[in-house]
Amino acid sequence: MDFLTENALLILLALTSGGMLLWQSFGGANAAGGGKISASEAVRLINREKAVLVDVGEPAEFDAGHAVGARNVPFGTLENAKGLPGNKTLPVVLVCPSGARAGRAAALLRKQGYERPLVLAGGMRAWRDASLPVEKTGGSRRPADPPASARACALRDNSPMSSTVKMYTTAVCPFCVRAKALLQQRGVAQIEEIRIDLDADARERMMQATGRRTVPQIFIGDTHVGGCDDLIALDQRGGLLPLLAGA
Repeated sequence: MDFLTENALLILLALTSGGMLLWQSFGGANAAGGGKISASEAVRLINREKAVLVDVGEPAEFDAGHAVGARNVPFGTLENAKGLPGNKTLPVVLVCPSGARAGRAAALLRKQGYERPLVLAGGMRAWRDASLPVEKTGGSRRPADPPASARACALRDNSPMSSTVKMYTTAVCPFCVRAKALLQQRGVAQIEEIRIDLDADARERMMQATGRRTVPQIFIGDTHVGGCDDLIALDQRGGLLPLLAGA
């Protein structure tokens, strides 16, 4: 009893250290692999750590609506699938309509040697709730007509938009999707997209040219417009169409 009393502080420190080690081993599993992550964490991993987004739903489910940039590898084909990344050290973010199949898929990938299989908690519902971009592949969609102001400008100029548009972007970027939609509404038929998540040199060039780290970064001709909010503000001031026309 005297020993316990005299060394109570040392015993308490030992128990605390042991508890921290256990927490890191089990509670930290989400970051290391096999755990559930949020939609925002999935985006961070895709943009910063080259995570691969894999939809394990059936082809019909995938066609009806899937996360932009996802590849479809149905759960039943995982054992012999060719669509999985060859580098098994990369994070693999698994998604399905509800998250249930993705959880089973993560266990299967761990058995196959993948170090960081992660499950998108809540599945596609969580992705949509986070306002992240979704696309369909089950049929063609007619692009939206440009608004009357853009059509009127084109008629006055009697020529297509003359300025080239360049956009630095990443695989999953809701603001990039919004910026592209606005440009297309204003009559831009072609946008040169530069994926900085796939090209470290392109990321460096973007930072040197703009002084910014975030995407999108948009250039119209030689003019650096800025990001999505800057593009929208330029349009609201009436400056976007003249810039696109090369004025």
